[in-house]
Amino acid sequence: MSIELNIKNLRNEINQLGVETKILLATKTQSIESIQRALDSGISLLGENKSQELIEKIGKVKGNFNWHFIGHLQSNKVKEILPLCSLIHSVDRFKIAQTIDKEAKKLGIIQDVLIQVNTSKEESKSGFFVEDLIENCELISKLQNINVCGLMTMAKNSQNPDDWRKCFKQLRVCFLKIQEMKIFDDKFSELSMGMSRDYRIAIDEGSTIIRVGSTIFGDRS
Repeated sequence: MSIELNIKNLRNEINQLGVETKILLATKTQSIESIQRALDSGISLLGENKSQELIEKIGKVKGNFNWHFIGHLQSNKVKEILPLCSLIHSVDRFKIAQTIDKEAKKLGIIQDVLIQVNTSKEESKSGFFVEDLIENCELISKLQNINVCGLMTMAKNSQNPDDWRKCFKQLRVCFLKIQEMKIFDDKFSELSMGMSRDYRIAIDEGSTIIRVGSTIFGDRS
């Protein structure tokens, strides 16, 4: 199937579910031509995992869209990507929050971010553990040039959909608790969870942003 048809089918699926989940297109390793076709079909959110690949693609695709940064962010790359991304999904430690805050202050901007939570406690994944989340949210809330818009997680590396659901359900519980505590302001409204293999379960558990690549582009060769 074509990129255009895949986008249409995914949109129809989301509409039939009666939700307003946003589609973020993960563009890792994808060609400019393929990304442009997706943009021409109405995609408005693009996500990159690596700063260098983001920098290389900036300006080469045209349309009304925003770049998000969705990968692990190194401190020395913050100043490179900060002016380029409307939302950073991967604030996975307090140190990186401080660095973003510092560089955003230099630019005179308030940077929108999501806090990454390691709901599966896998060593291969970054993010705050659930038991440390509230304490770190309270610390991050004191930073002046960061606006925390919500939470992000990745499901457990498992073939069992019940394991994926457990991660997403846990993130939503954390999200509701932080909302109830009013740690952040009213912009705290996003749950970025769900990728190509598990987005249906993520949407069922309240995802507001799904990060999909192969669902649109097909499997990488």
